[in-house]
Amino acid sequence: MCSSDLGIHGAPMSEMAFLTMLAFARDFRRIERQRVERKWERYTGTLLNEKTVGILGLGAIAEDMAPRFKAFGMRVVGISRTKRAIPGFDAVFSRAELTEAVKDLDYFVLLLPLEDDSRDIVSDKVLAAMKPSAFLINLARGGVLDEAALIEHLQAGKIAGAGLDIFSVQ
Repeated sequence: MCSSDLGIHGAPMSEMAFLTMLAFARDFRRIERQRVERKWERYTGTLLNEKTVGILGLGAIAEDMAPRFKAFGMRVVGISRTKRAIPGFDAVFSRAELTEAVKDLDYFVLLLPLEDDSRDIVSDKVLAAMKPSAFLINLARGGVLDEAALIEHLQAGKIAGAGLDIFSVQ
């Protein structure tokens, strides 16, 4: 499937994921703060190369996104309703294995639709399974993520950061 077949979703969603991951990896907030303060201090950023990215929701957008991540030298893990081999993915887990799947991720990208079985699927338990250096990126729907639990994990330093393109509307 070609990115242009995905309309506004294929390439733009991939680029949004990369924008967020690169901002975290290169500590863009620090760069911007130093620019404003006109104060330049050296620091070590990280690379996406050899990092592991997990994608929850393996539809057409994820299938378009995976090879882009691979081009950056990343290991790509998928999480879907059903465990199946998908080209471009190094491993695929079922949703039932979600807490196990997130344990080794450096970046966790949410792409699944909001349905009855996906509401708050990224729960306190899932967030607790992530490593403290991991980043969560929600490009899906606000309702798939327990935002109150996310805030708690961020404030406690239990995960490194989150990039949210969408929020729950209450």
